[in-house]
Amino acid sequence: MRIAPFAFLVAALFCFRGDAQSTKEVASPPSNAETQESDRTDQRKEETAKKKGEEGDGEPALSPLVVLSEDKLNELLDRRTDGSAGLTFRDFTKIFLVQSRLNIGVGVGLIAEDKKISRSELQPAFLQSYQPTLRELLDSIALQTFSEWRYDREKQFVQTDQVQDEPVEGVVNIHFRRVKREKPFKVKLAEDWRSEDKGHWVMYIPPEFPVGMDIYEFGRYSTNEDDKNAFLEKIRDEVALEWAKRVKPKAEKEEMVSTKVGKYESLFFETLLKGKGRKVQWRQWVFMAGDRCFFIVSTIPLHLDDEILPDVESMVQSFEMSK
Repeated sequence: MRIAPFAFLVAALFCFRGDAQSTKEVASPPSNAETQESDRTDQRKEETAKKKGEEGDGEPALSPLVVLSEDKLNELLDRRTDGSAGLTFRDFTKIFLVQSRLNIGVGVGLIAEDKKISRSELQPAFLQSYQPTLRELLDSIALQTFSEWRYDREKQFVQTDQVQDEPVEGVVNIHFRRVKREKPFKVKLAEDWRSEDKGHWVMYIPPEFPVGMDIYEFGRYSTNEDDKNAFLEKIRDEVALEWAKRVKPKAEKEEMVSTKVGKYESLFFETLLKGKGRKVQWRQWVFMAGDRCFFIVSTIPLHLDDEILPDVESMVQSFEMSK
């Protein structure tokens, strides 16, 4: 689980995340008018490409793909693939089209319907030892890009030298469209704190200091094992230990303390970090809410610990799933 925001967290420990107040606002989803115009533009492009291909002038044409039934689509979405997303959405799609063909037997084209999606940086959200289903991976990408994904049967085309007589097999297109996403959980903010939605994580900021608490969503996990609870507990333990080792390389599971986040069984770990003359208290809570993994981290300068920690603990205990 190589997650780039970790570097941001570490920098925050000793730079105190001074730019937190200037974070850009998340763009609002496109209006219906914008969406309709985008659809019309796509249709014109498809018609133009198809016409060029039929005329045989050497320009790329759009050939139809085999359209999957609902059963075939669900069967595909349940296949397991590599979950190590990375790069920008645009660059990742180029790799994934080939990678998915090797892993699940079908080339999956990921298509952004918004430039902000295309430019979004993707982060791995699963343990390296876990292979998510295609559905779980798509959900994770949508979460990070403030979007929703869909298999649009009206937009199943692929570029070819000329229009093919028969629909092309072995490729599917998944479209991503920006939407306003509601978080699946609620936290009661402490007095004068504010929050900023970063996609797959939420930053919680105290009134007079830029470092407080973050909550990460680490995706859904599934298994065919008989003992599902044991599997999910193992996932929680592995995530907790992996993160503990990021700040204390020799950390061991025995250093984890069983506690609760709201009503959820959690593993808690804390350690004192030292660097550049400053001491920072690192605290983390890892837990499963159903099949979803969550990671809460708090990094507080030691001299402010007594002031900020009570608010953090109050918010941690207020966590509850909203959907």
